[in-house]
Amino acid sequence: MDHLRARRRVRGLRRGPPIAAVCDLFEVHAALDEALVRTRVAAMGSPDLPATFAWLDRLLRTHADDEDRWLLPIYEERVPHHPANATPKVLRDEHHKLRSLLIEAAGALDGPHIVLADILQRLAGVLEHHDAREHSSFKGQLDEVMTQAEKDDIIGRMFDRVAALGEPPPRPSVSRRPSEEPSATSAADALREHRESLLSAAPCEHTWAHFTALLAPEGVHAKKLSRQVEATDALLPADNAPLRDRLAHDDRLRLVGILLTGMNG
Repeated sequence: MDHLRARRRVRGLRRGPPIAAVCDLFEVHAALDEALVRTRVAAMGSPDLPATFAWLDRLLRTHADDEDRWLLPIYEERVPHHPANATPKVLRDEHHKLRSLLIEAAGALDGPHIVLADILQRLAGVLEHHDAREHSSFKGQLDEVMTQAEKDDIIGRMFDRVAALGEPPPRPSVSRRPSEEPSATSAADALREHRESLLSAAPCEHTWAHFTALLAPEGVHAKKLSRQVEATDALLPADNAPLRDRLAHDDRLRLVGILLTGMNG
């Protein structure tokens, strides 16, 4: 199955030999992760944002709709015990939340990019938790209760529907210049500029230094956030690795989100 997975990953997603496992659908999850990363990059001012977001919207809606239509009824009827954090209701509610965030994001495409970036961060958080639930129980349990004929038919149809969406758009171009100087006058705005640098894969040491310099005089925040700042600072790669190799960036982005929440609290 390795050659099948490789052919379908992210751009292929074409129906080939019979599907051996429901867990092959995690290849679609990989495509969703890539689509979301590209949309978050495009949200930093790329002219490619409409096409990039449209691809994410179609891919996520198609996959969620197909799970609701074909997989969740089987999961509900045949799996005798559902984990409390992965019941059919929990999974359906998360699909509803993801669709709601897509609608919210669509309404913010023409607004300030900071607003859209915040919505996409929430979308990424919900998608990450949803993906973890499906990894830990949902799809693995389905593999045990579905016949091979059902897998070949249903999962094959799901891959066909994704393939029918066509190829994803090219990687978005971002107009932000790597040498652009920080312009924020408050620590919160400086932190948002730092997040933009992370998402656009531009050098970000200067935006982080600007944030910490502005944070120091704001004593009301300094004590509350000092440990989180130190943890975040430790994750900043010296060479600011490209976003596509983004493990450290993802950890840092999560902590930046925590920092922003703390500053707004």
